[in-house]
Amino acid sequence: MVELVIVLTFGTSCSLPPSAGIAVGFYGNGESSDGANRLAYSLRHANRTISGVEKLVSDSALALNQTVEESLVQLETAFQEQTDYVSIVQKLQGQLDELVRLMVDVPFWSNTDISLEDLARKTEAFDFYRWLGYLGLLLFDVLICLLVLFGLIRNSRGTLIGVCLLGVLTLIISWGSLGLELAVAASASDFCVSPDTYITRVTKENAVINQ
Repeated sequence: MVELVIVLTFGTSCSLPPSAGIAVGFYGNGESSDGANRLAYSLRHANRTISGVEKLVSDSALALNQTVEESLVQLETAFQEQTDYVSIVQKLQGQLDELVRLMVDVPFWSNTDISLEDLARKTEAFDFYRWLGYLGLLLFDVLICLLVLFGLIRNSRGTLIGVCLLGVLTLIISWGSLGLELAVAASASDFCVSPDTYITRVTKENAVINQ
């Protein structure tokens, strides 16, 4: 009984630091997923704004062409014998054409090959697989901790050796994922430090926004 208590105490003290790390991992995984979801929401919100601007411009230009254009044509026909009125109508026609041209230039998203909705979907898909992979890795760590306690309780040398091998495998996977995360963080450092400057530079390079 005393040996069992000693083993349990030792196993618990050995598993507390990994358990704390696993708990932090679960928290960080959830926070990363929440950040990716907010990014996707922001991309969709910006896409709705751009689509709304384009729809308003299109509807307004169509309404002007259907109402004002027809009215000006009727006025020009009605006053075709009075040159003064005809010249005024023609000036109004020119101003209408200029107004329509200015309205058509309002939409600022000029590169149709880049879609914010597509970026939002890719962000959600990437984050889902990332979240699922890290969840599996963390659950695998939990399983290793349980196997450590089981091996210590049963005093099973084979279980402990297997746990050591699994621990080495977990360390390799963890360090590999850490290196990948650091590479992503380093490549995104320009965006994190100064997002406005980074977005402005990217939009100019890809000719996304009509200056």
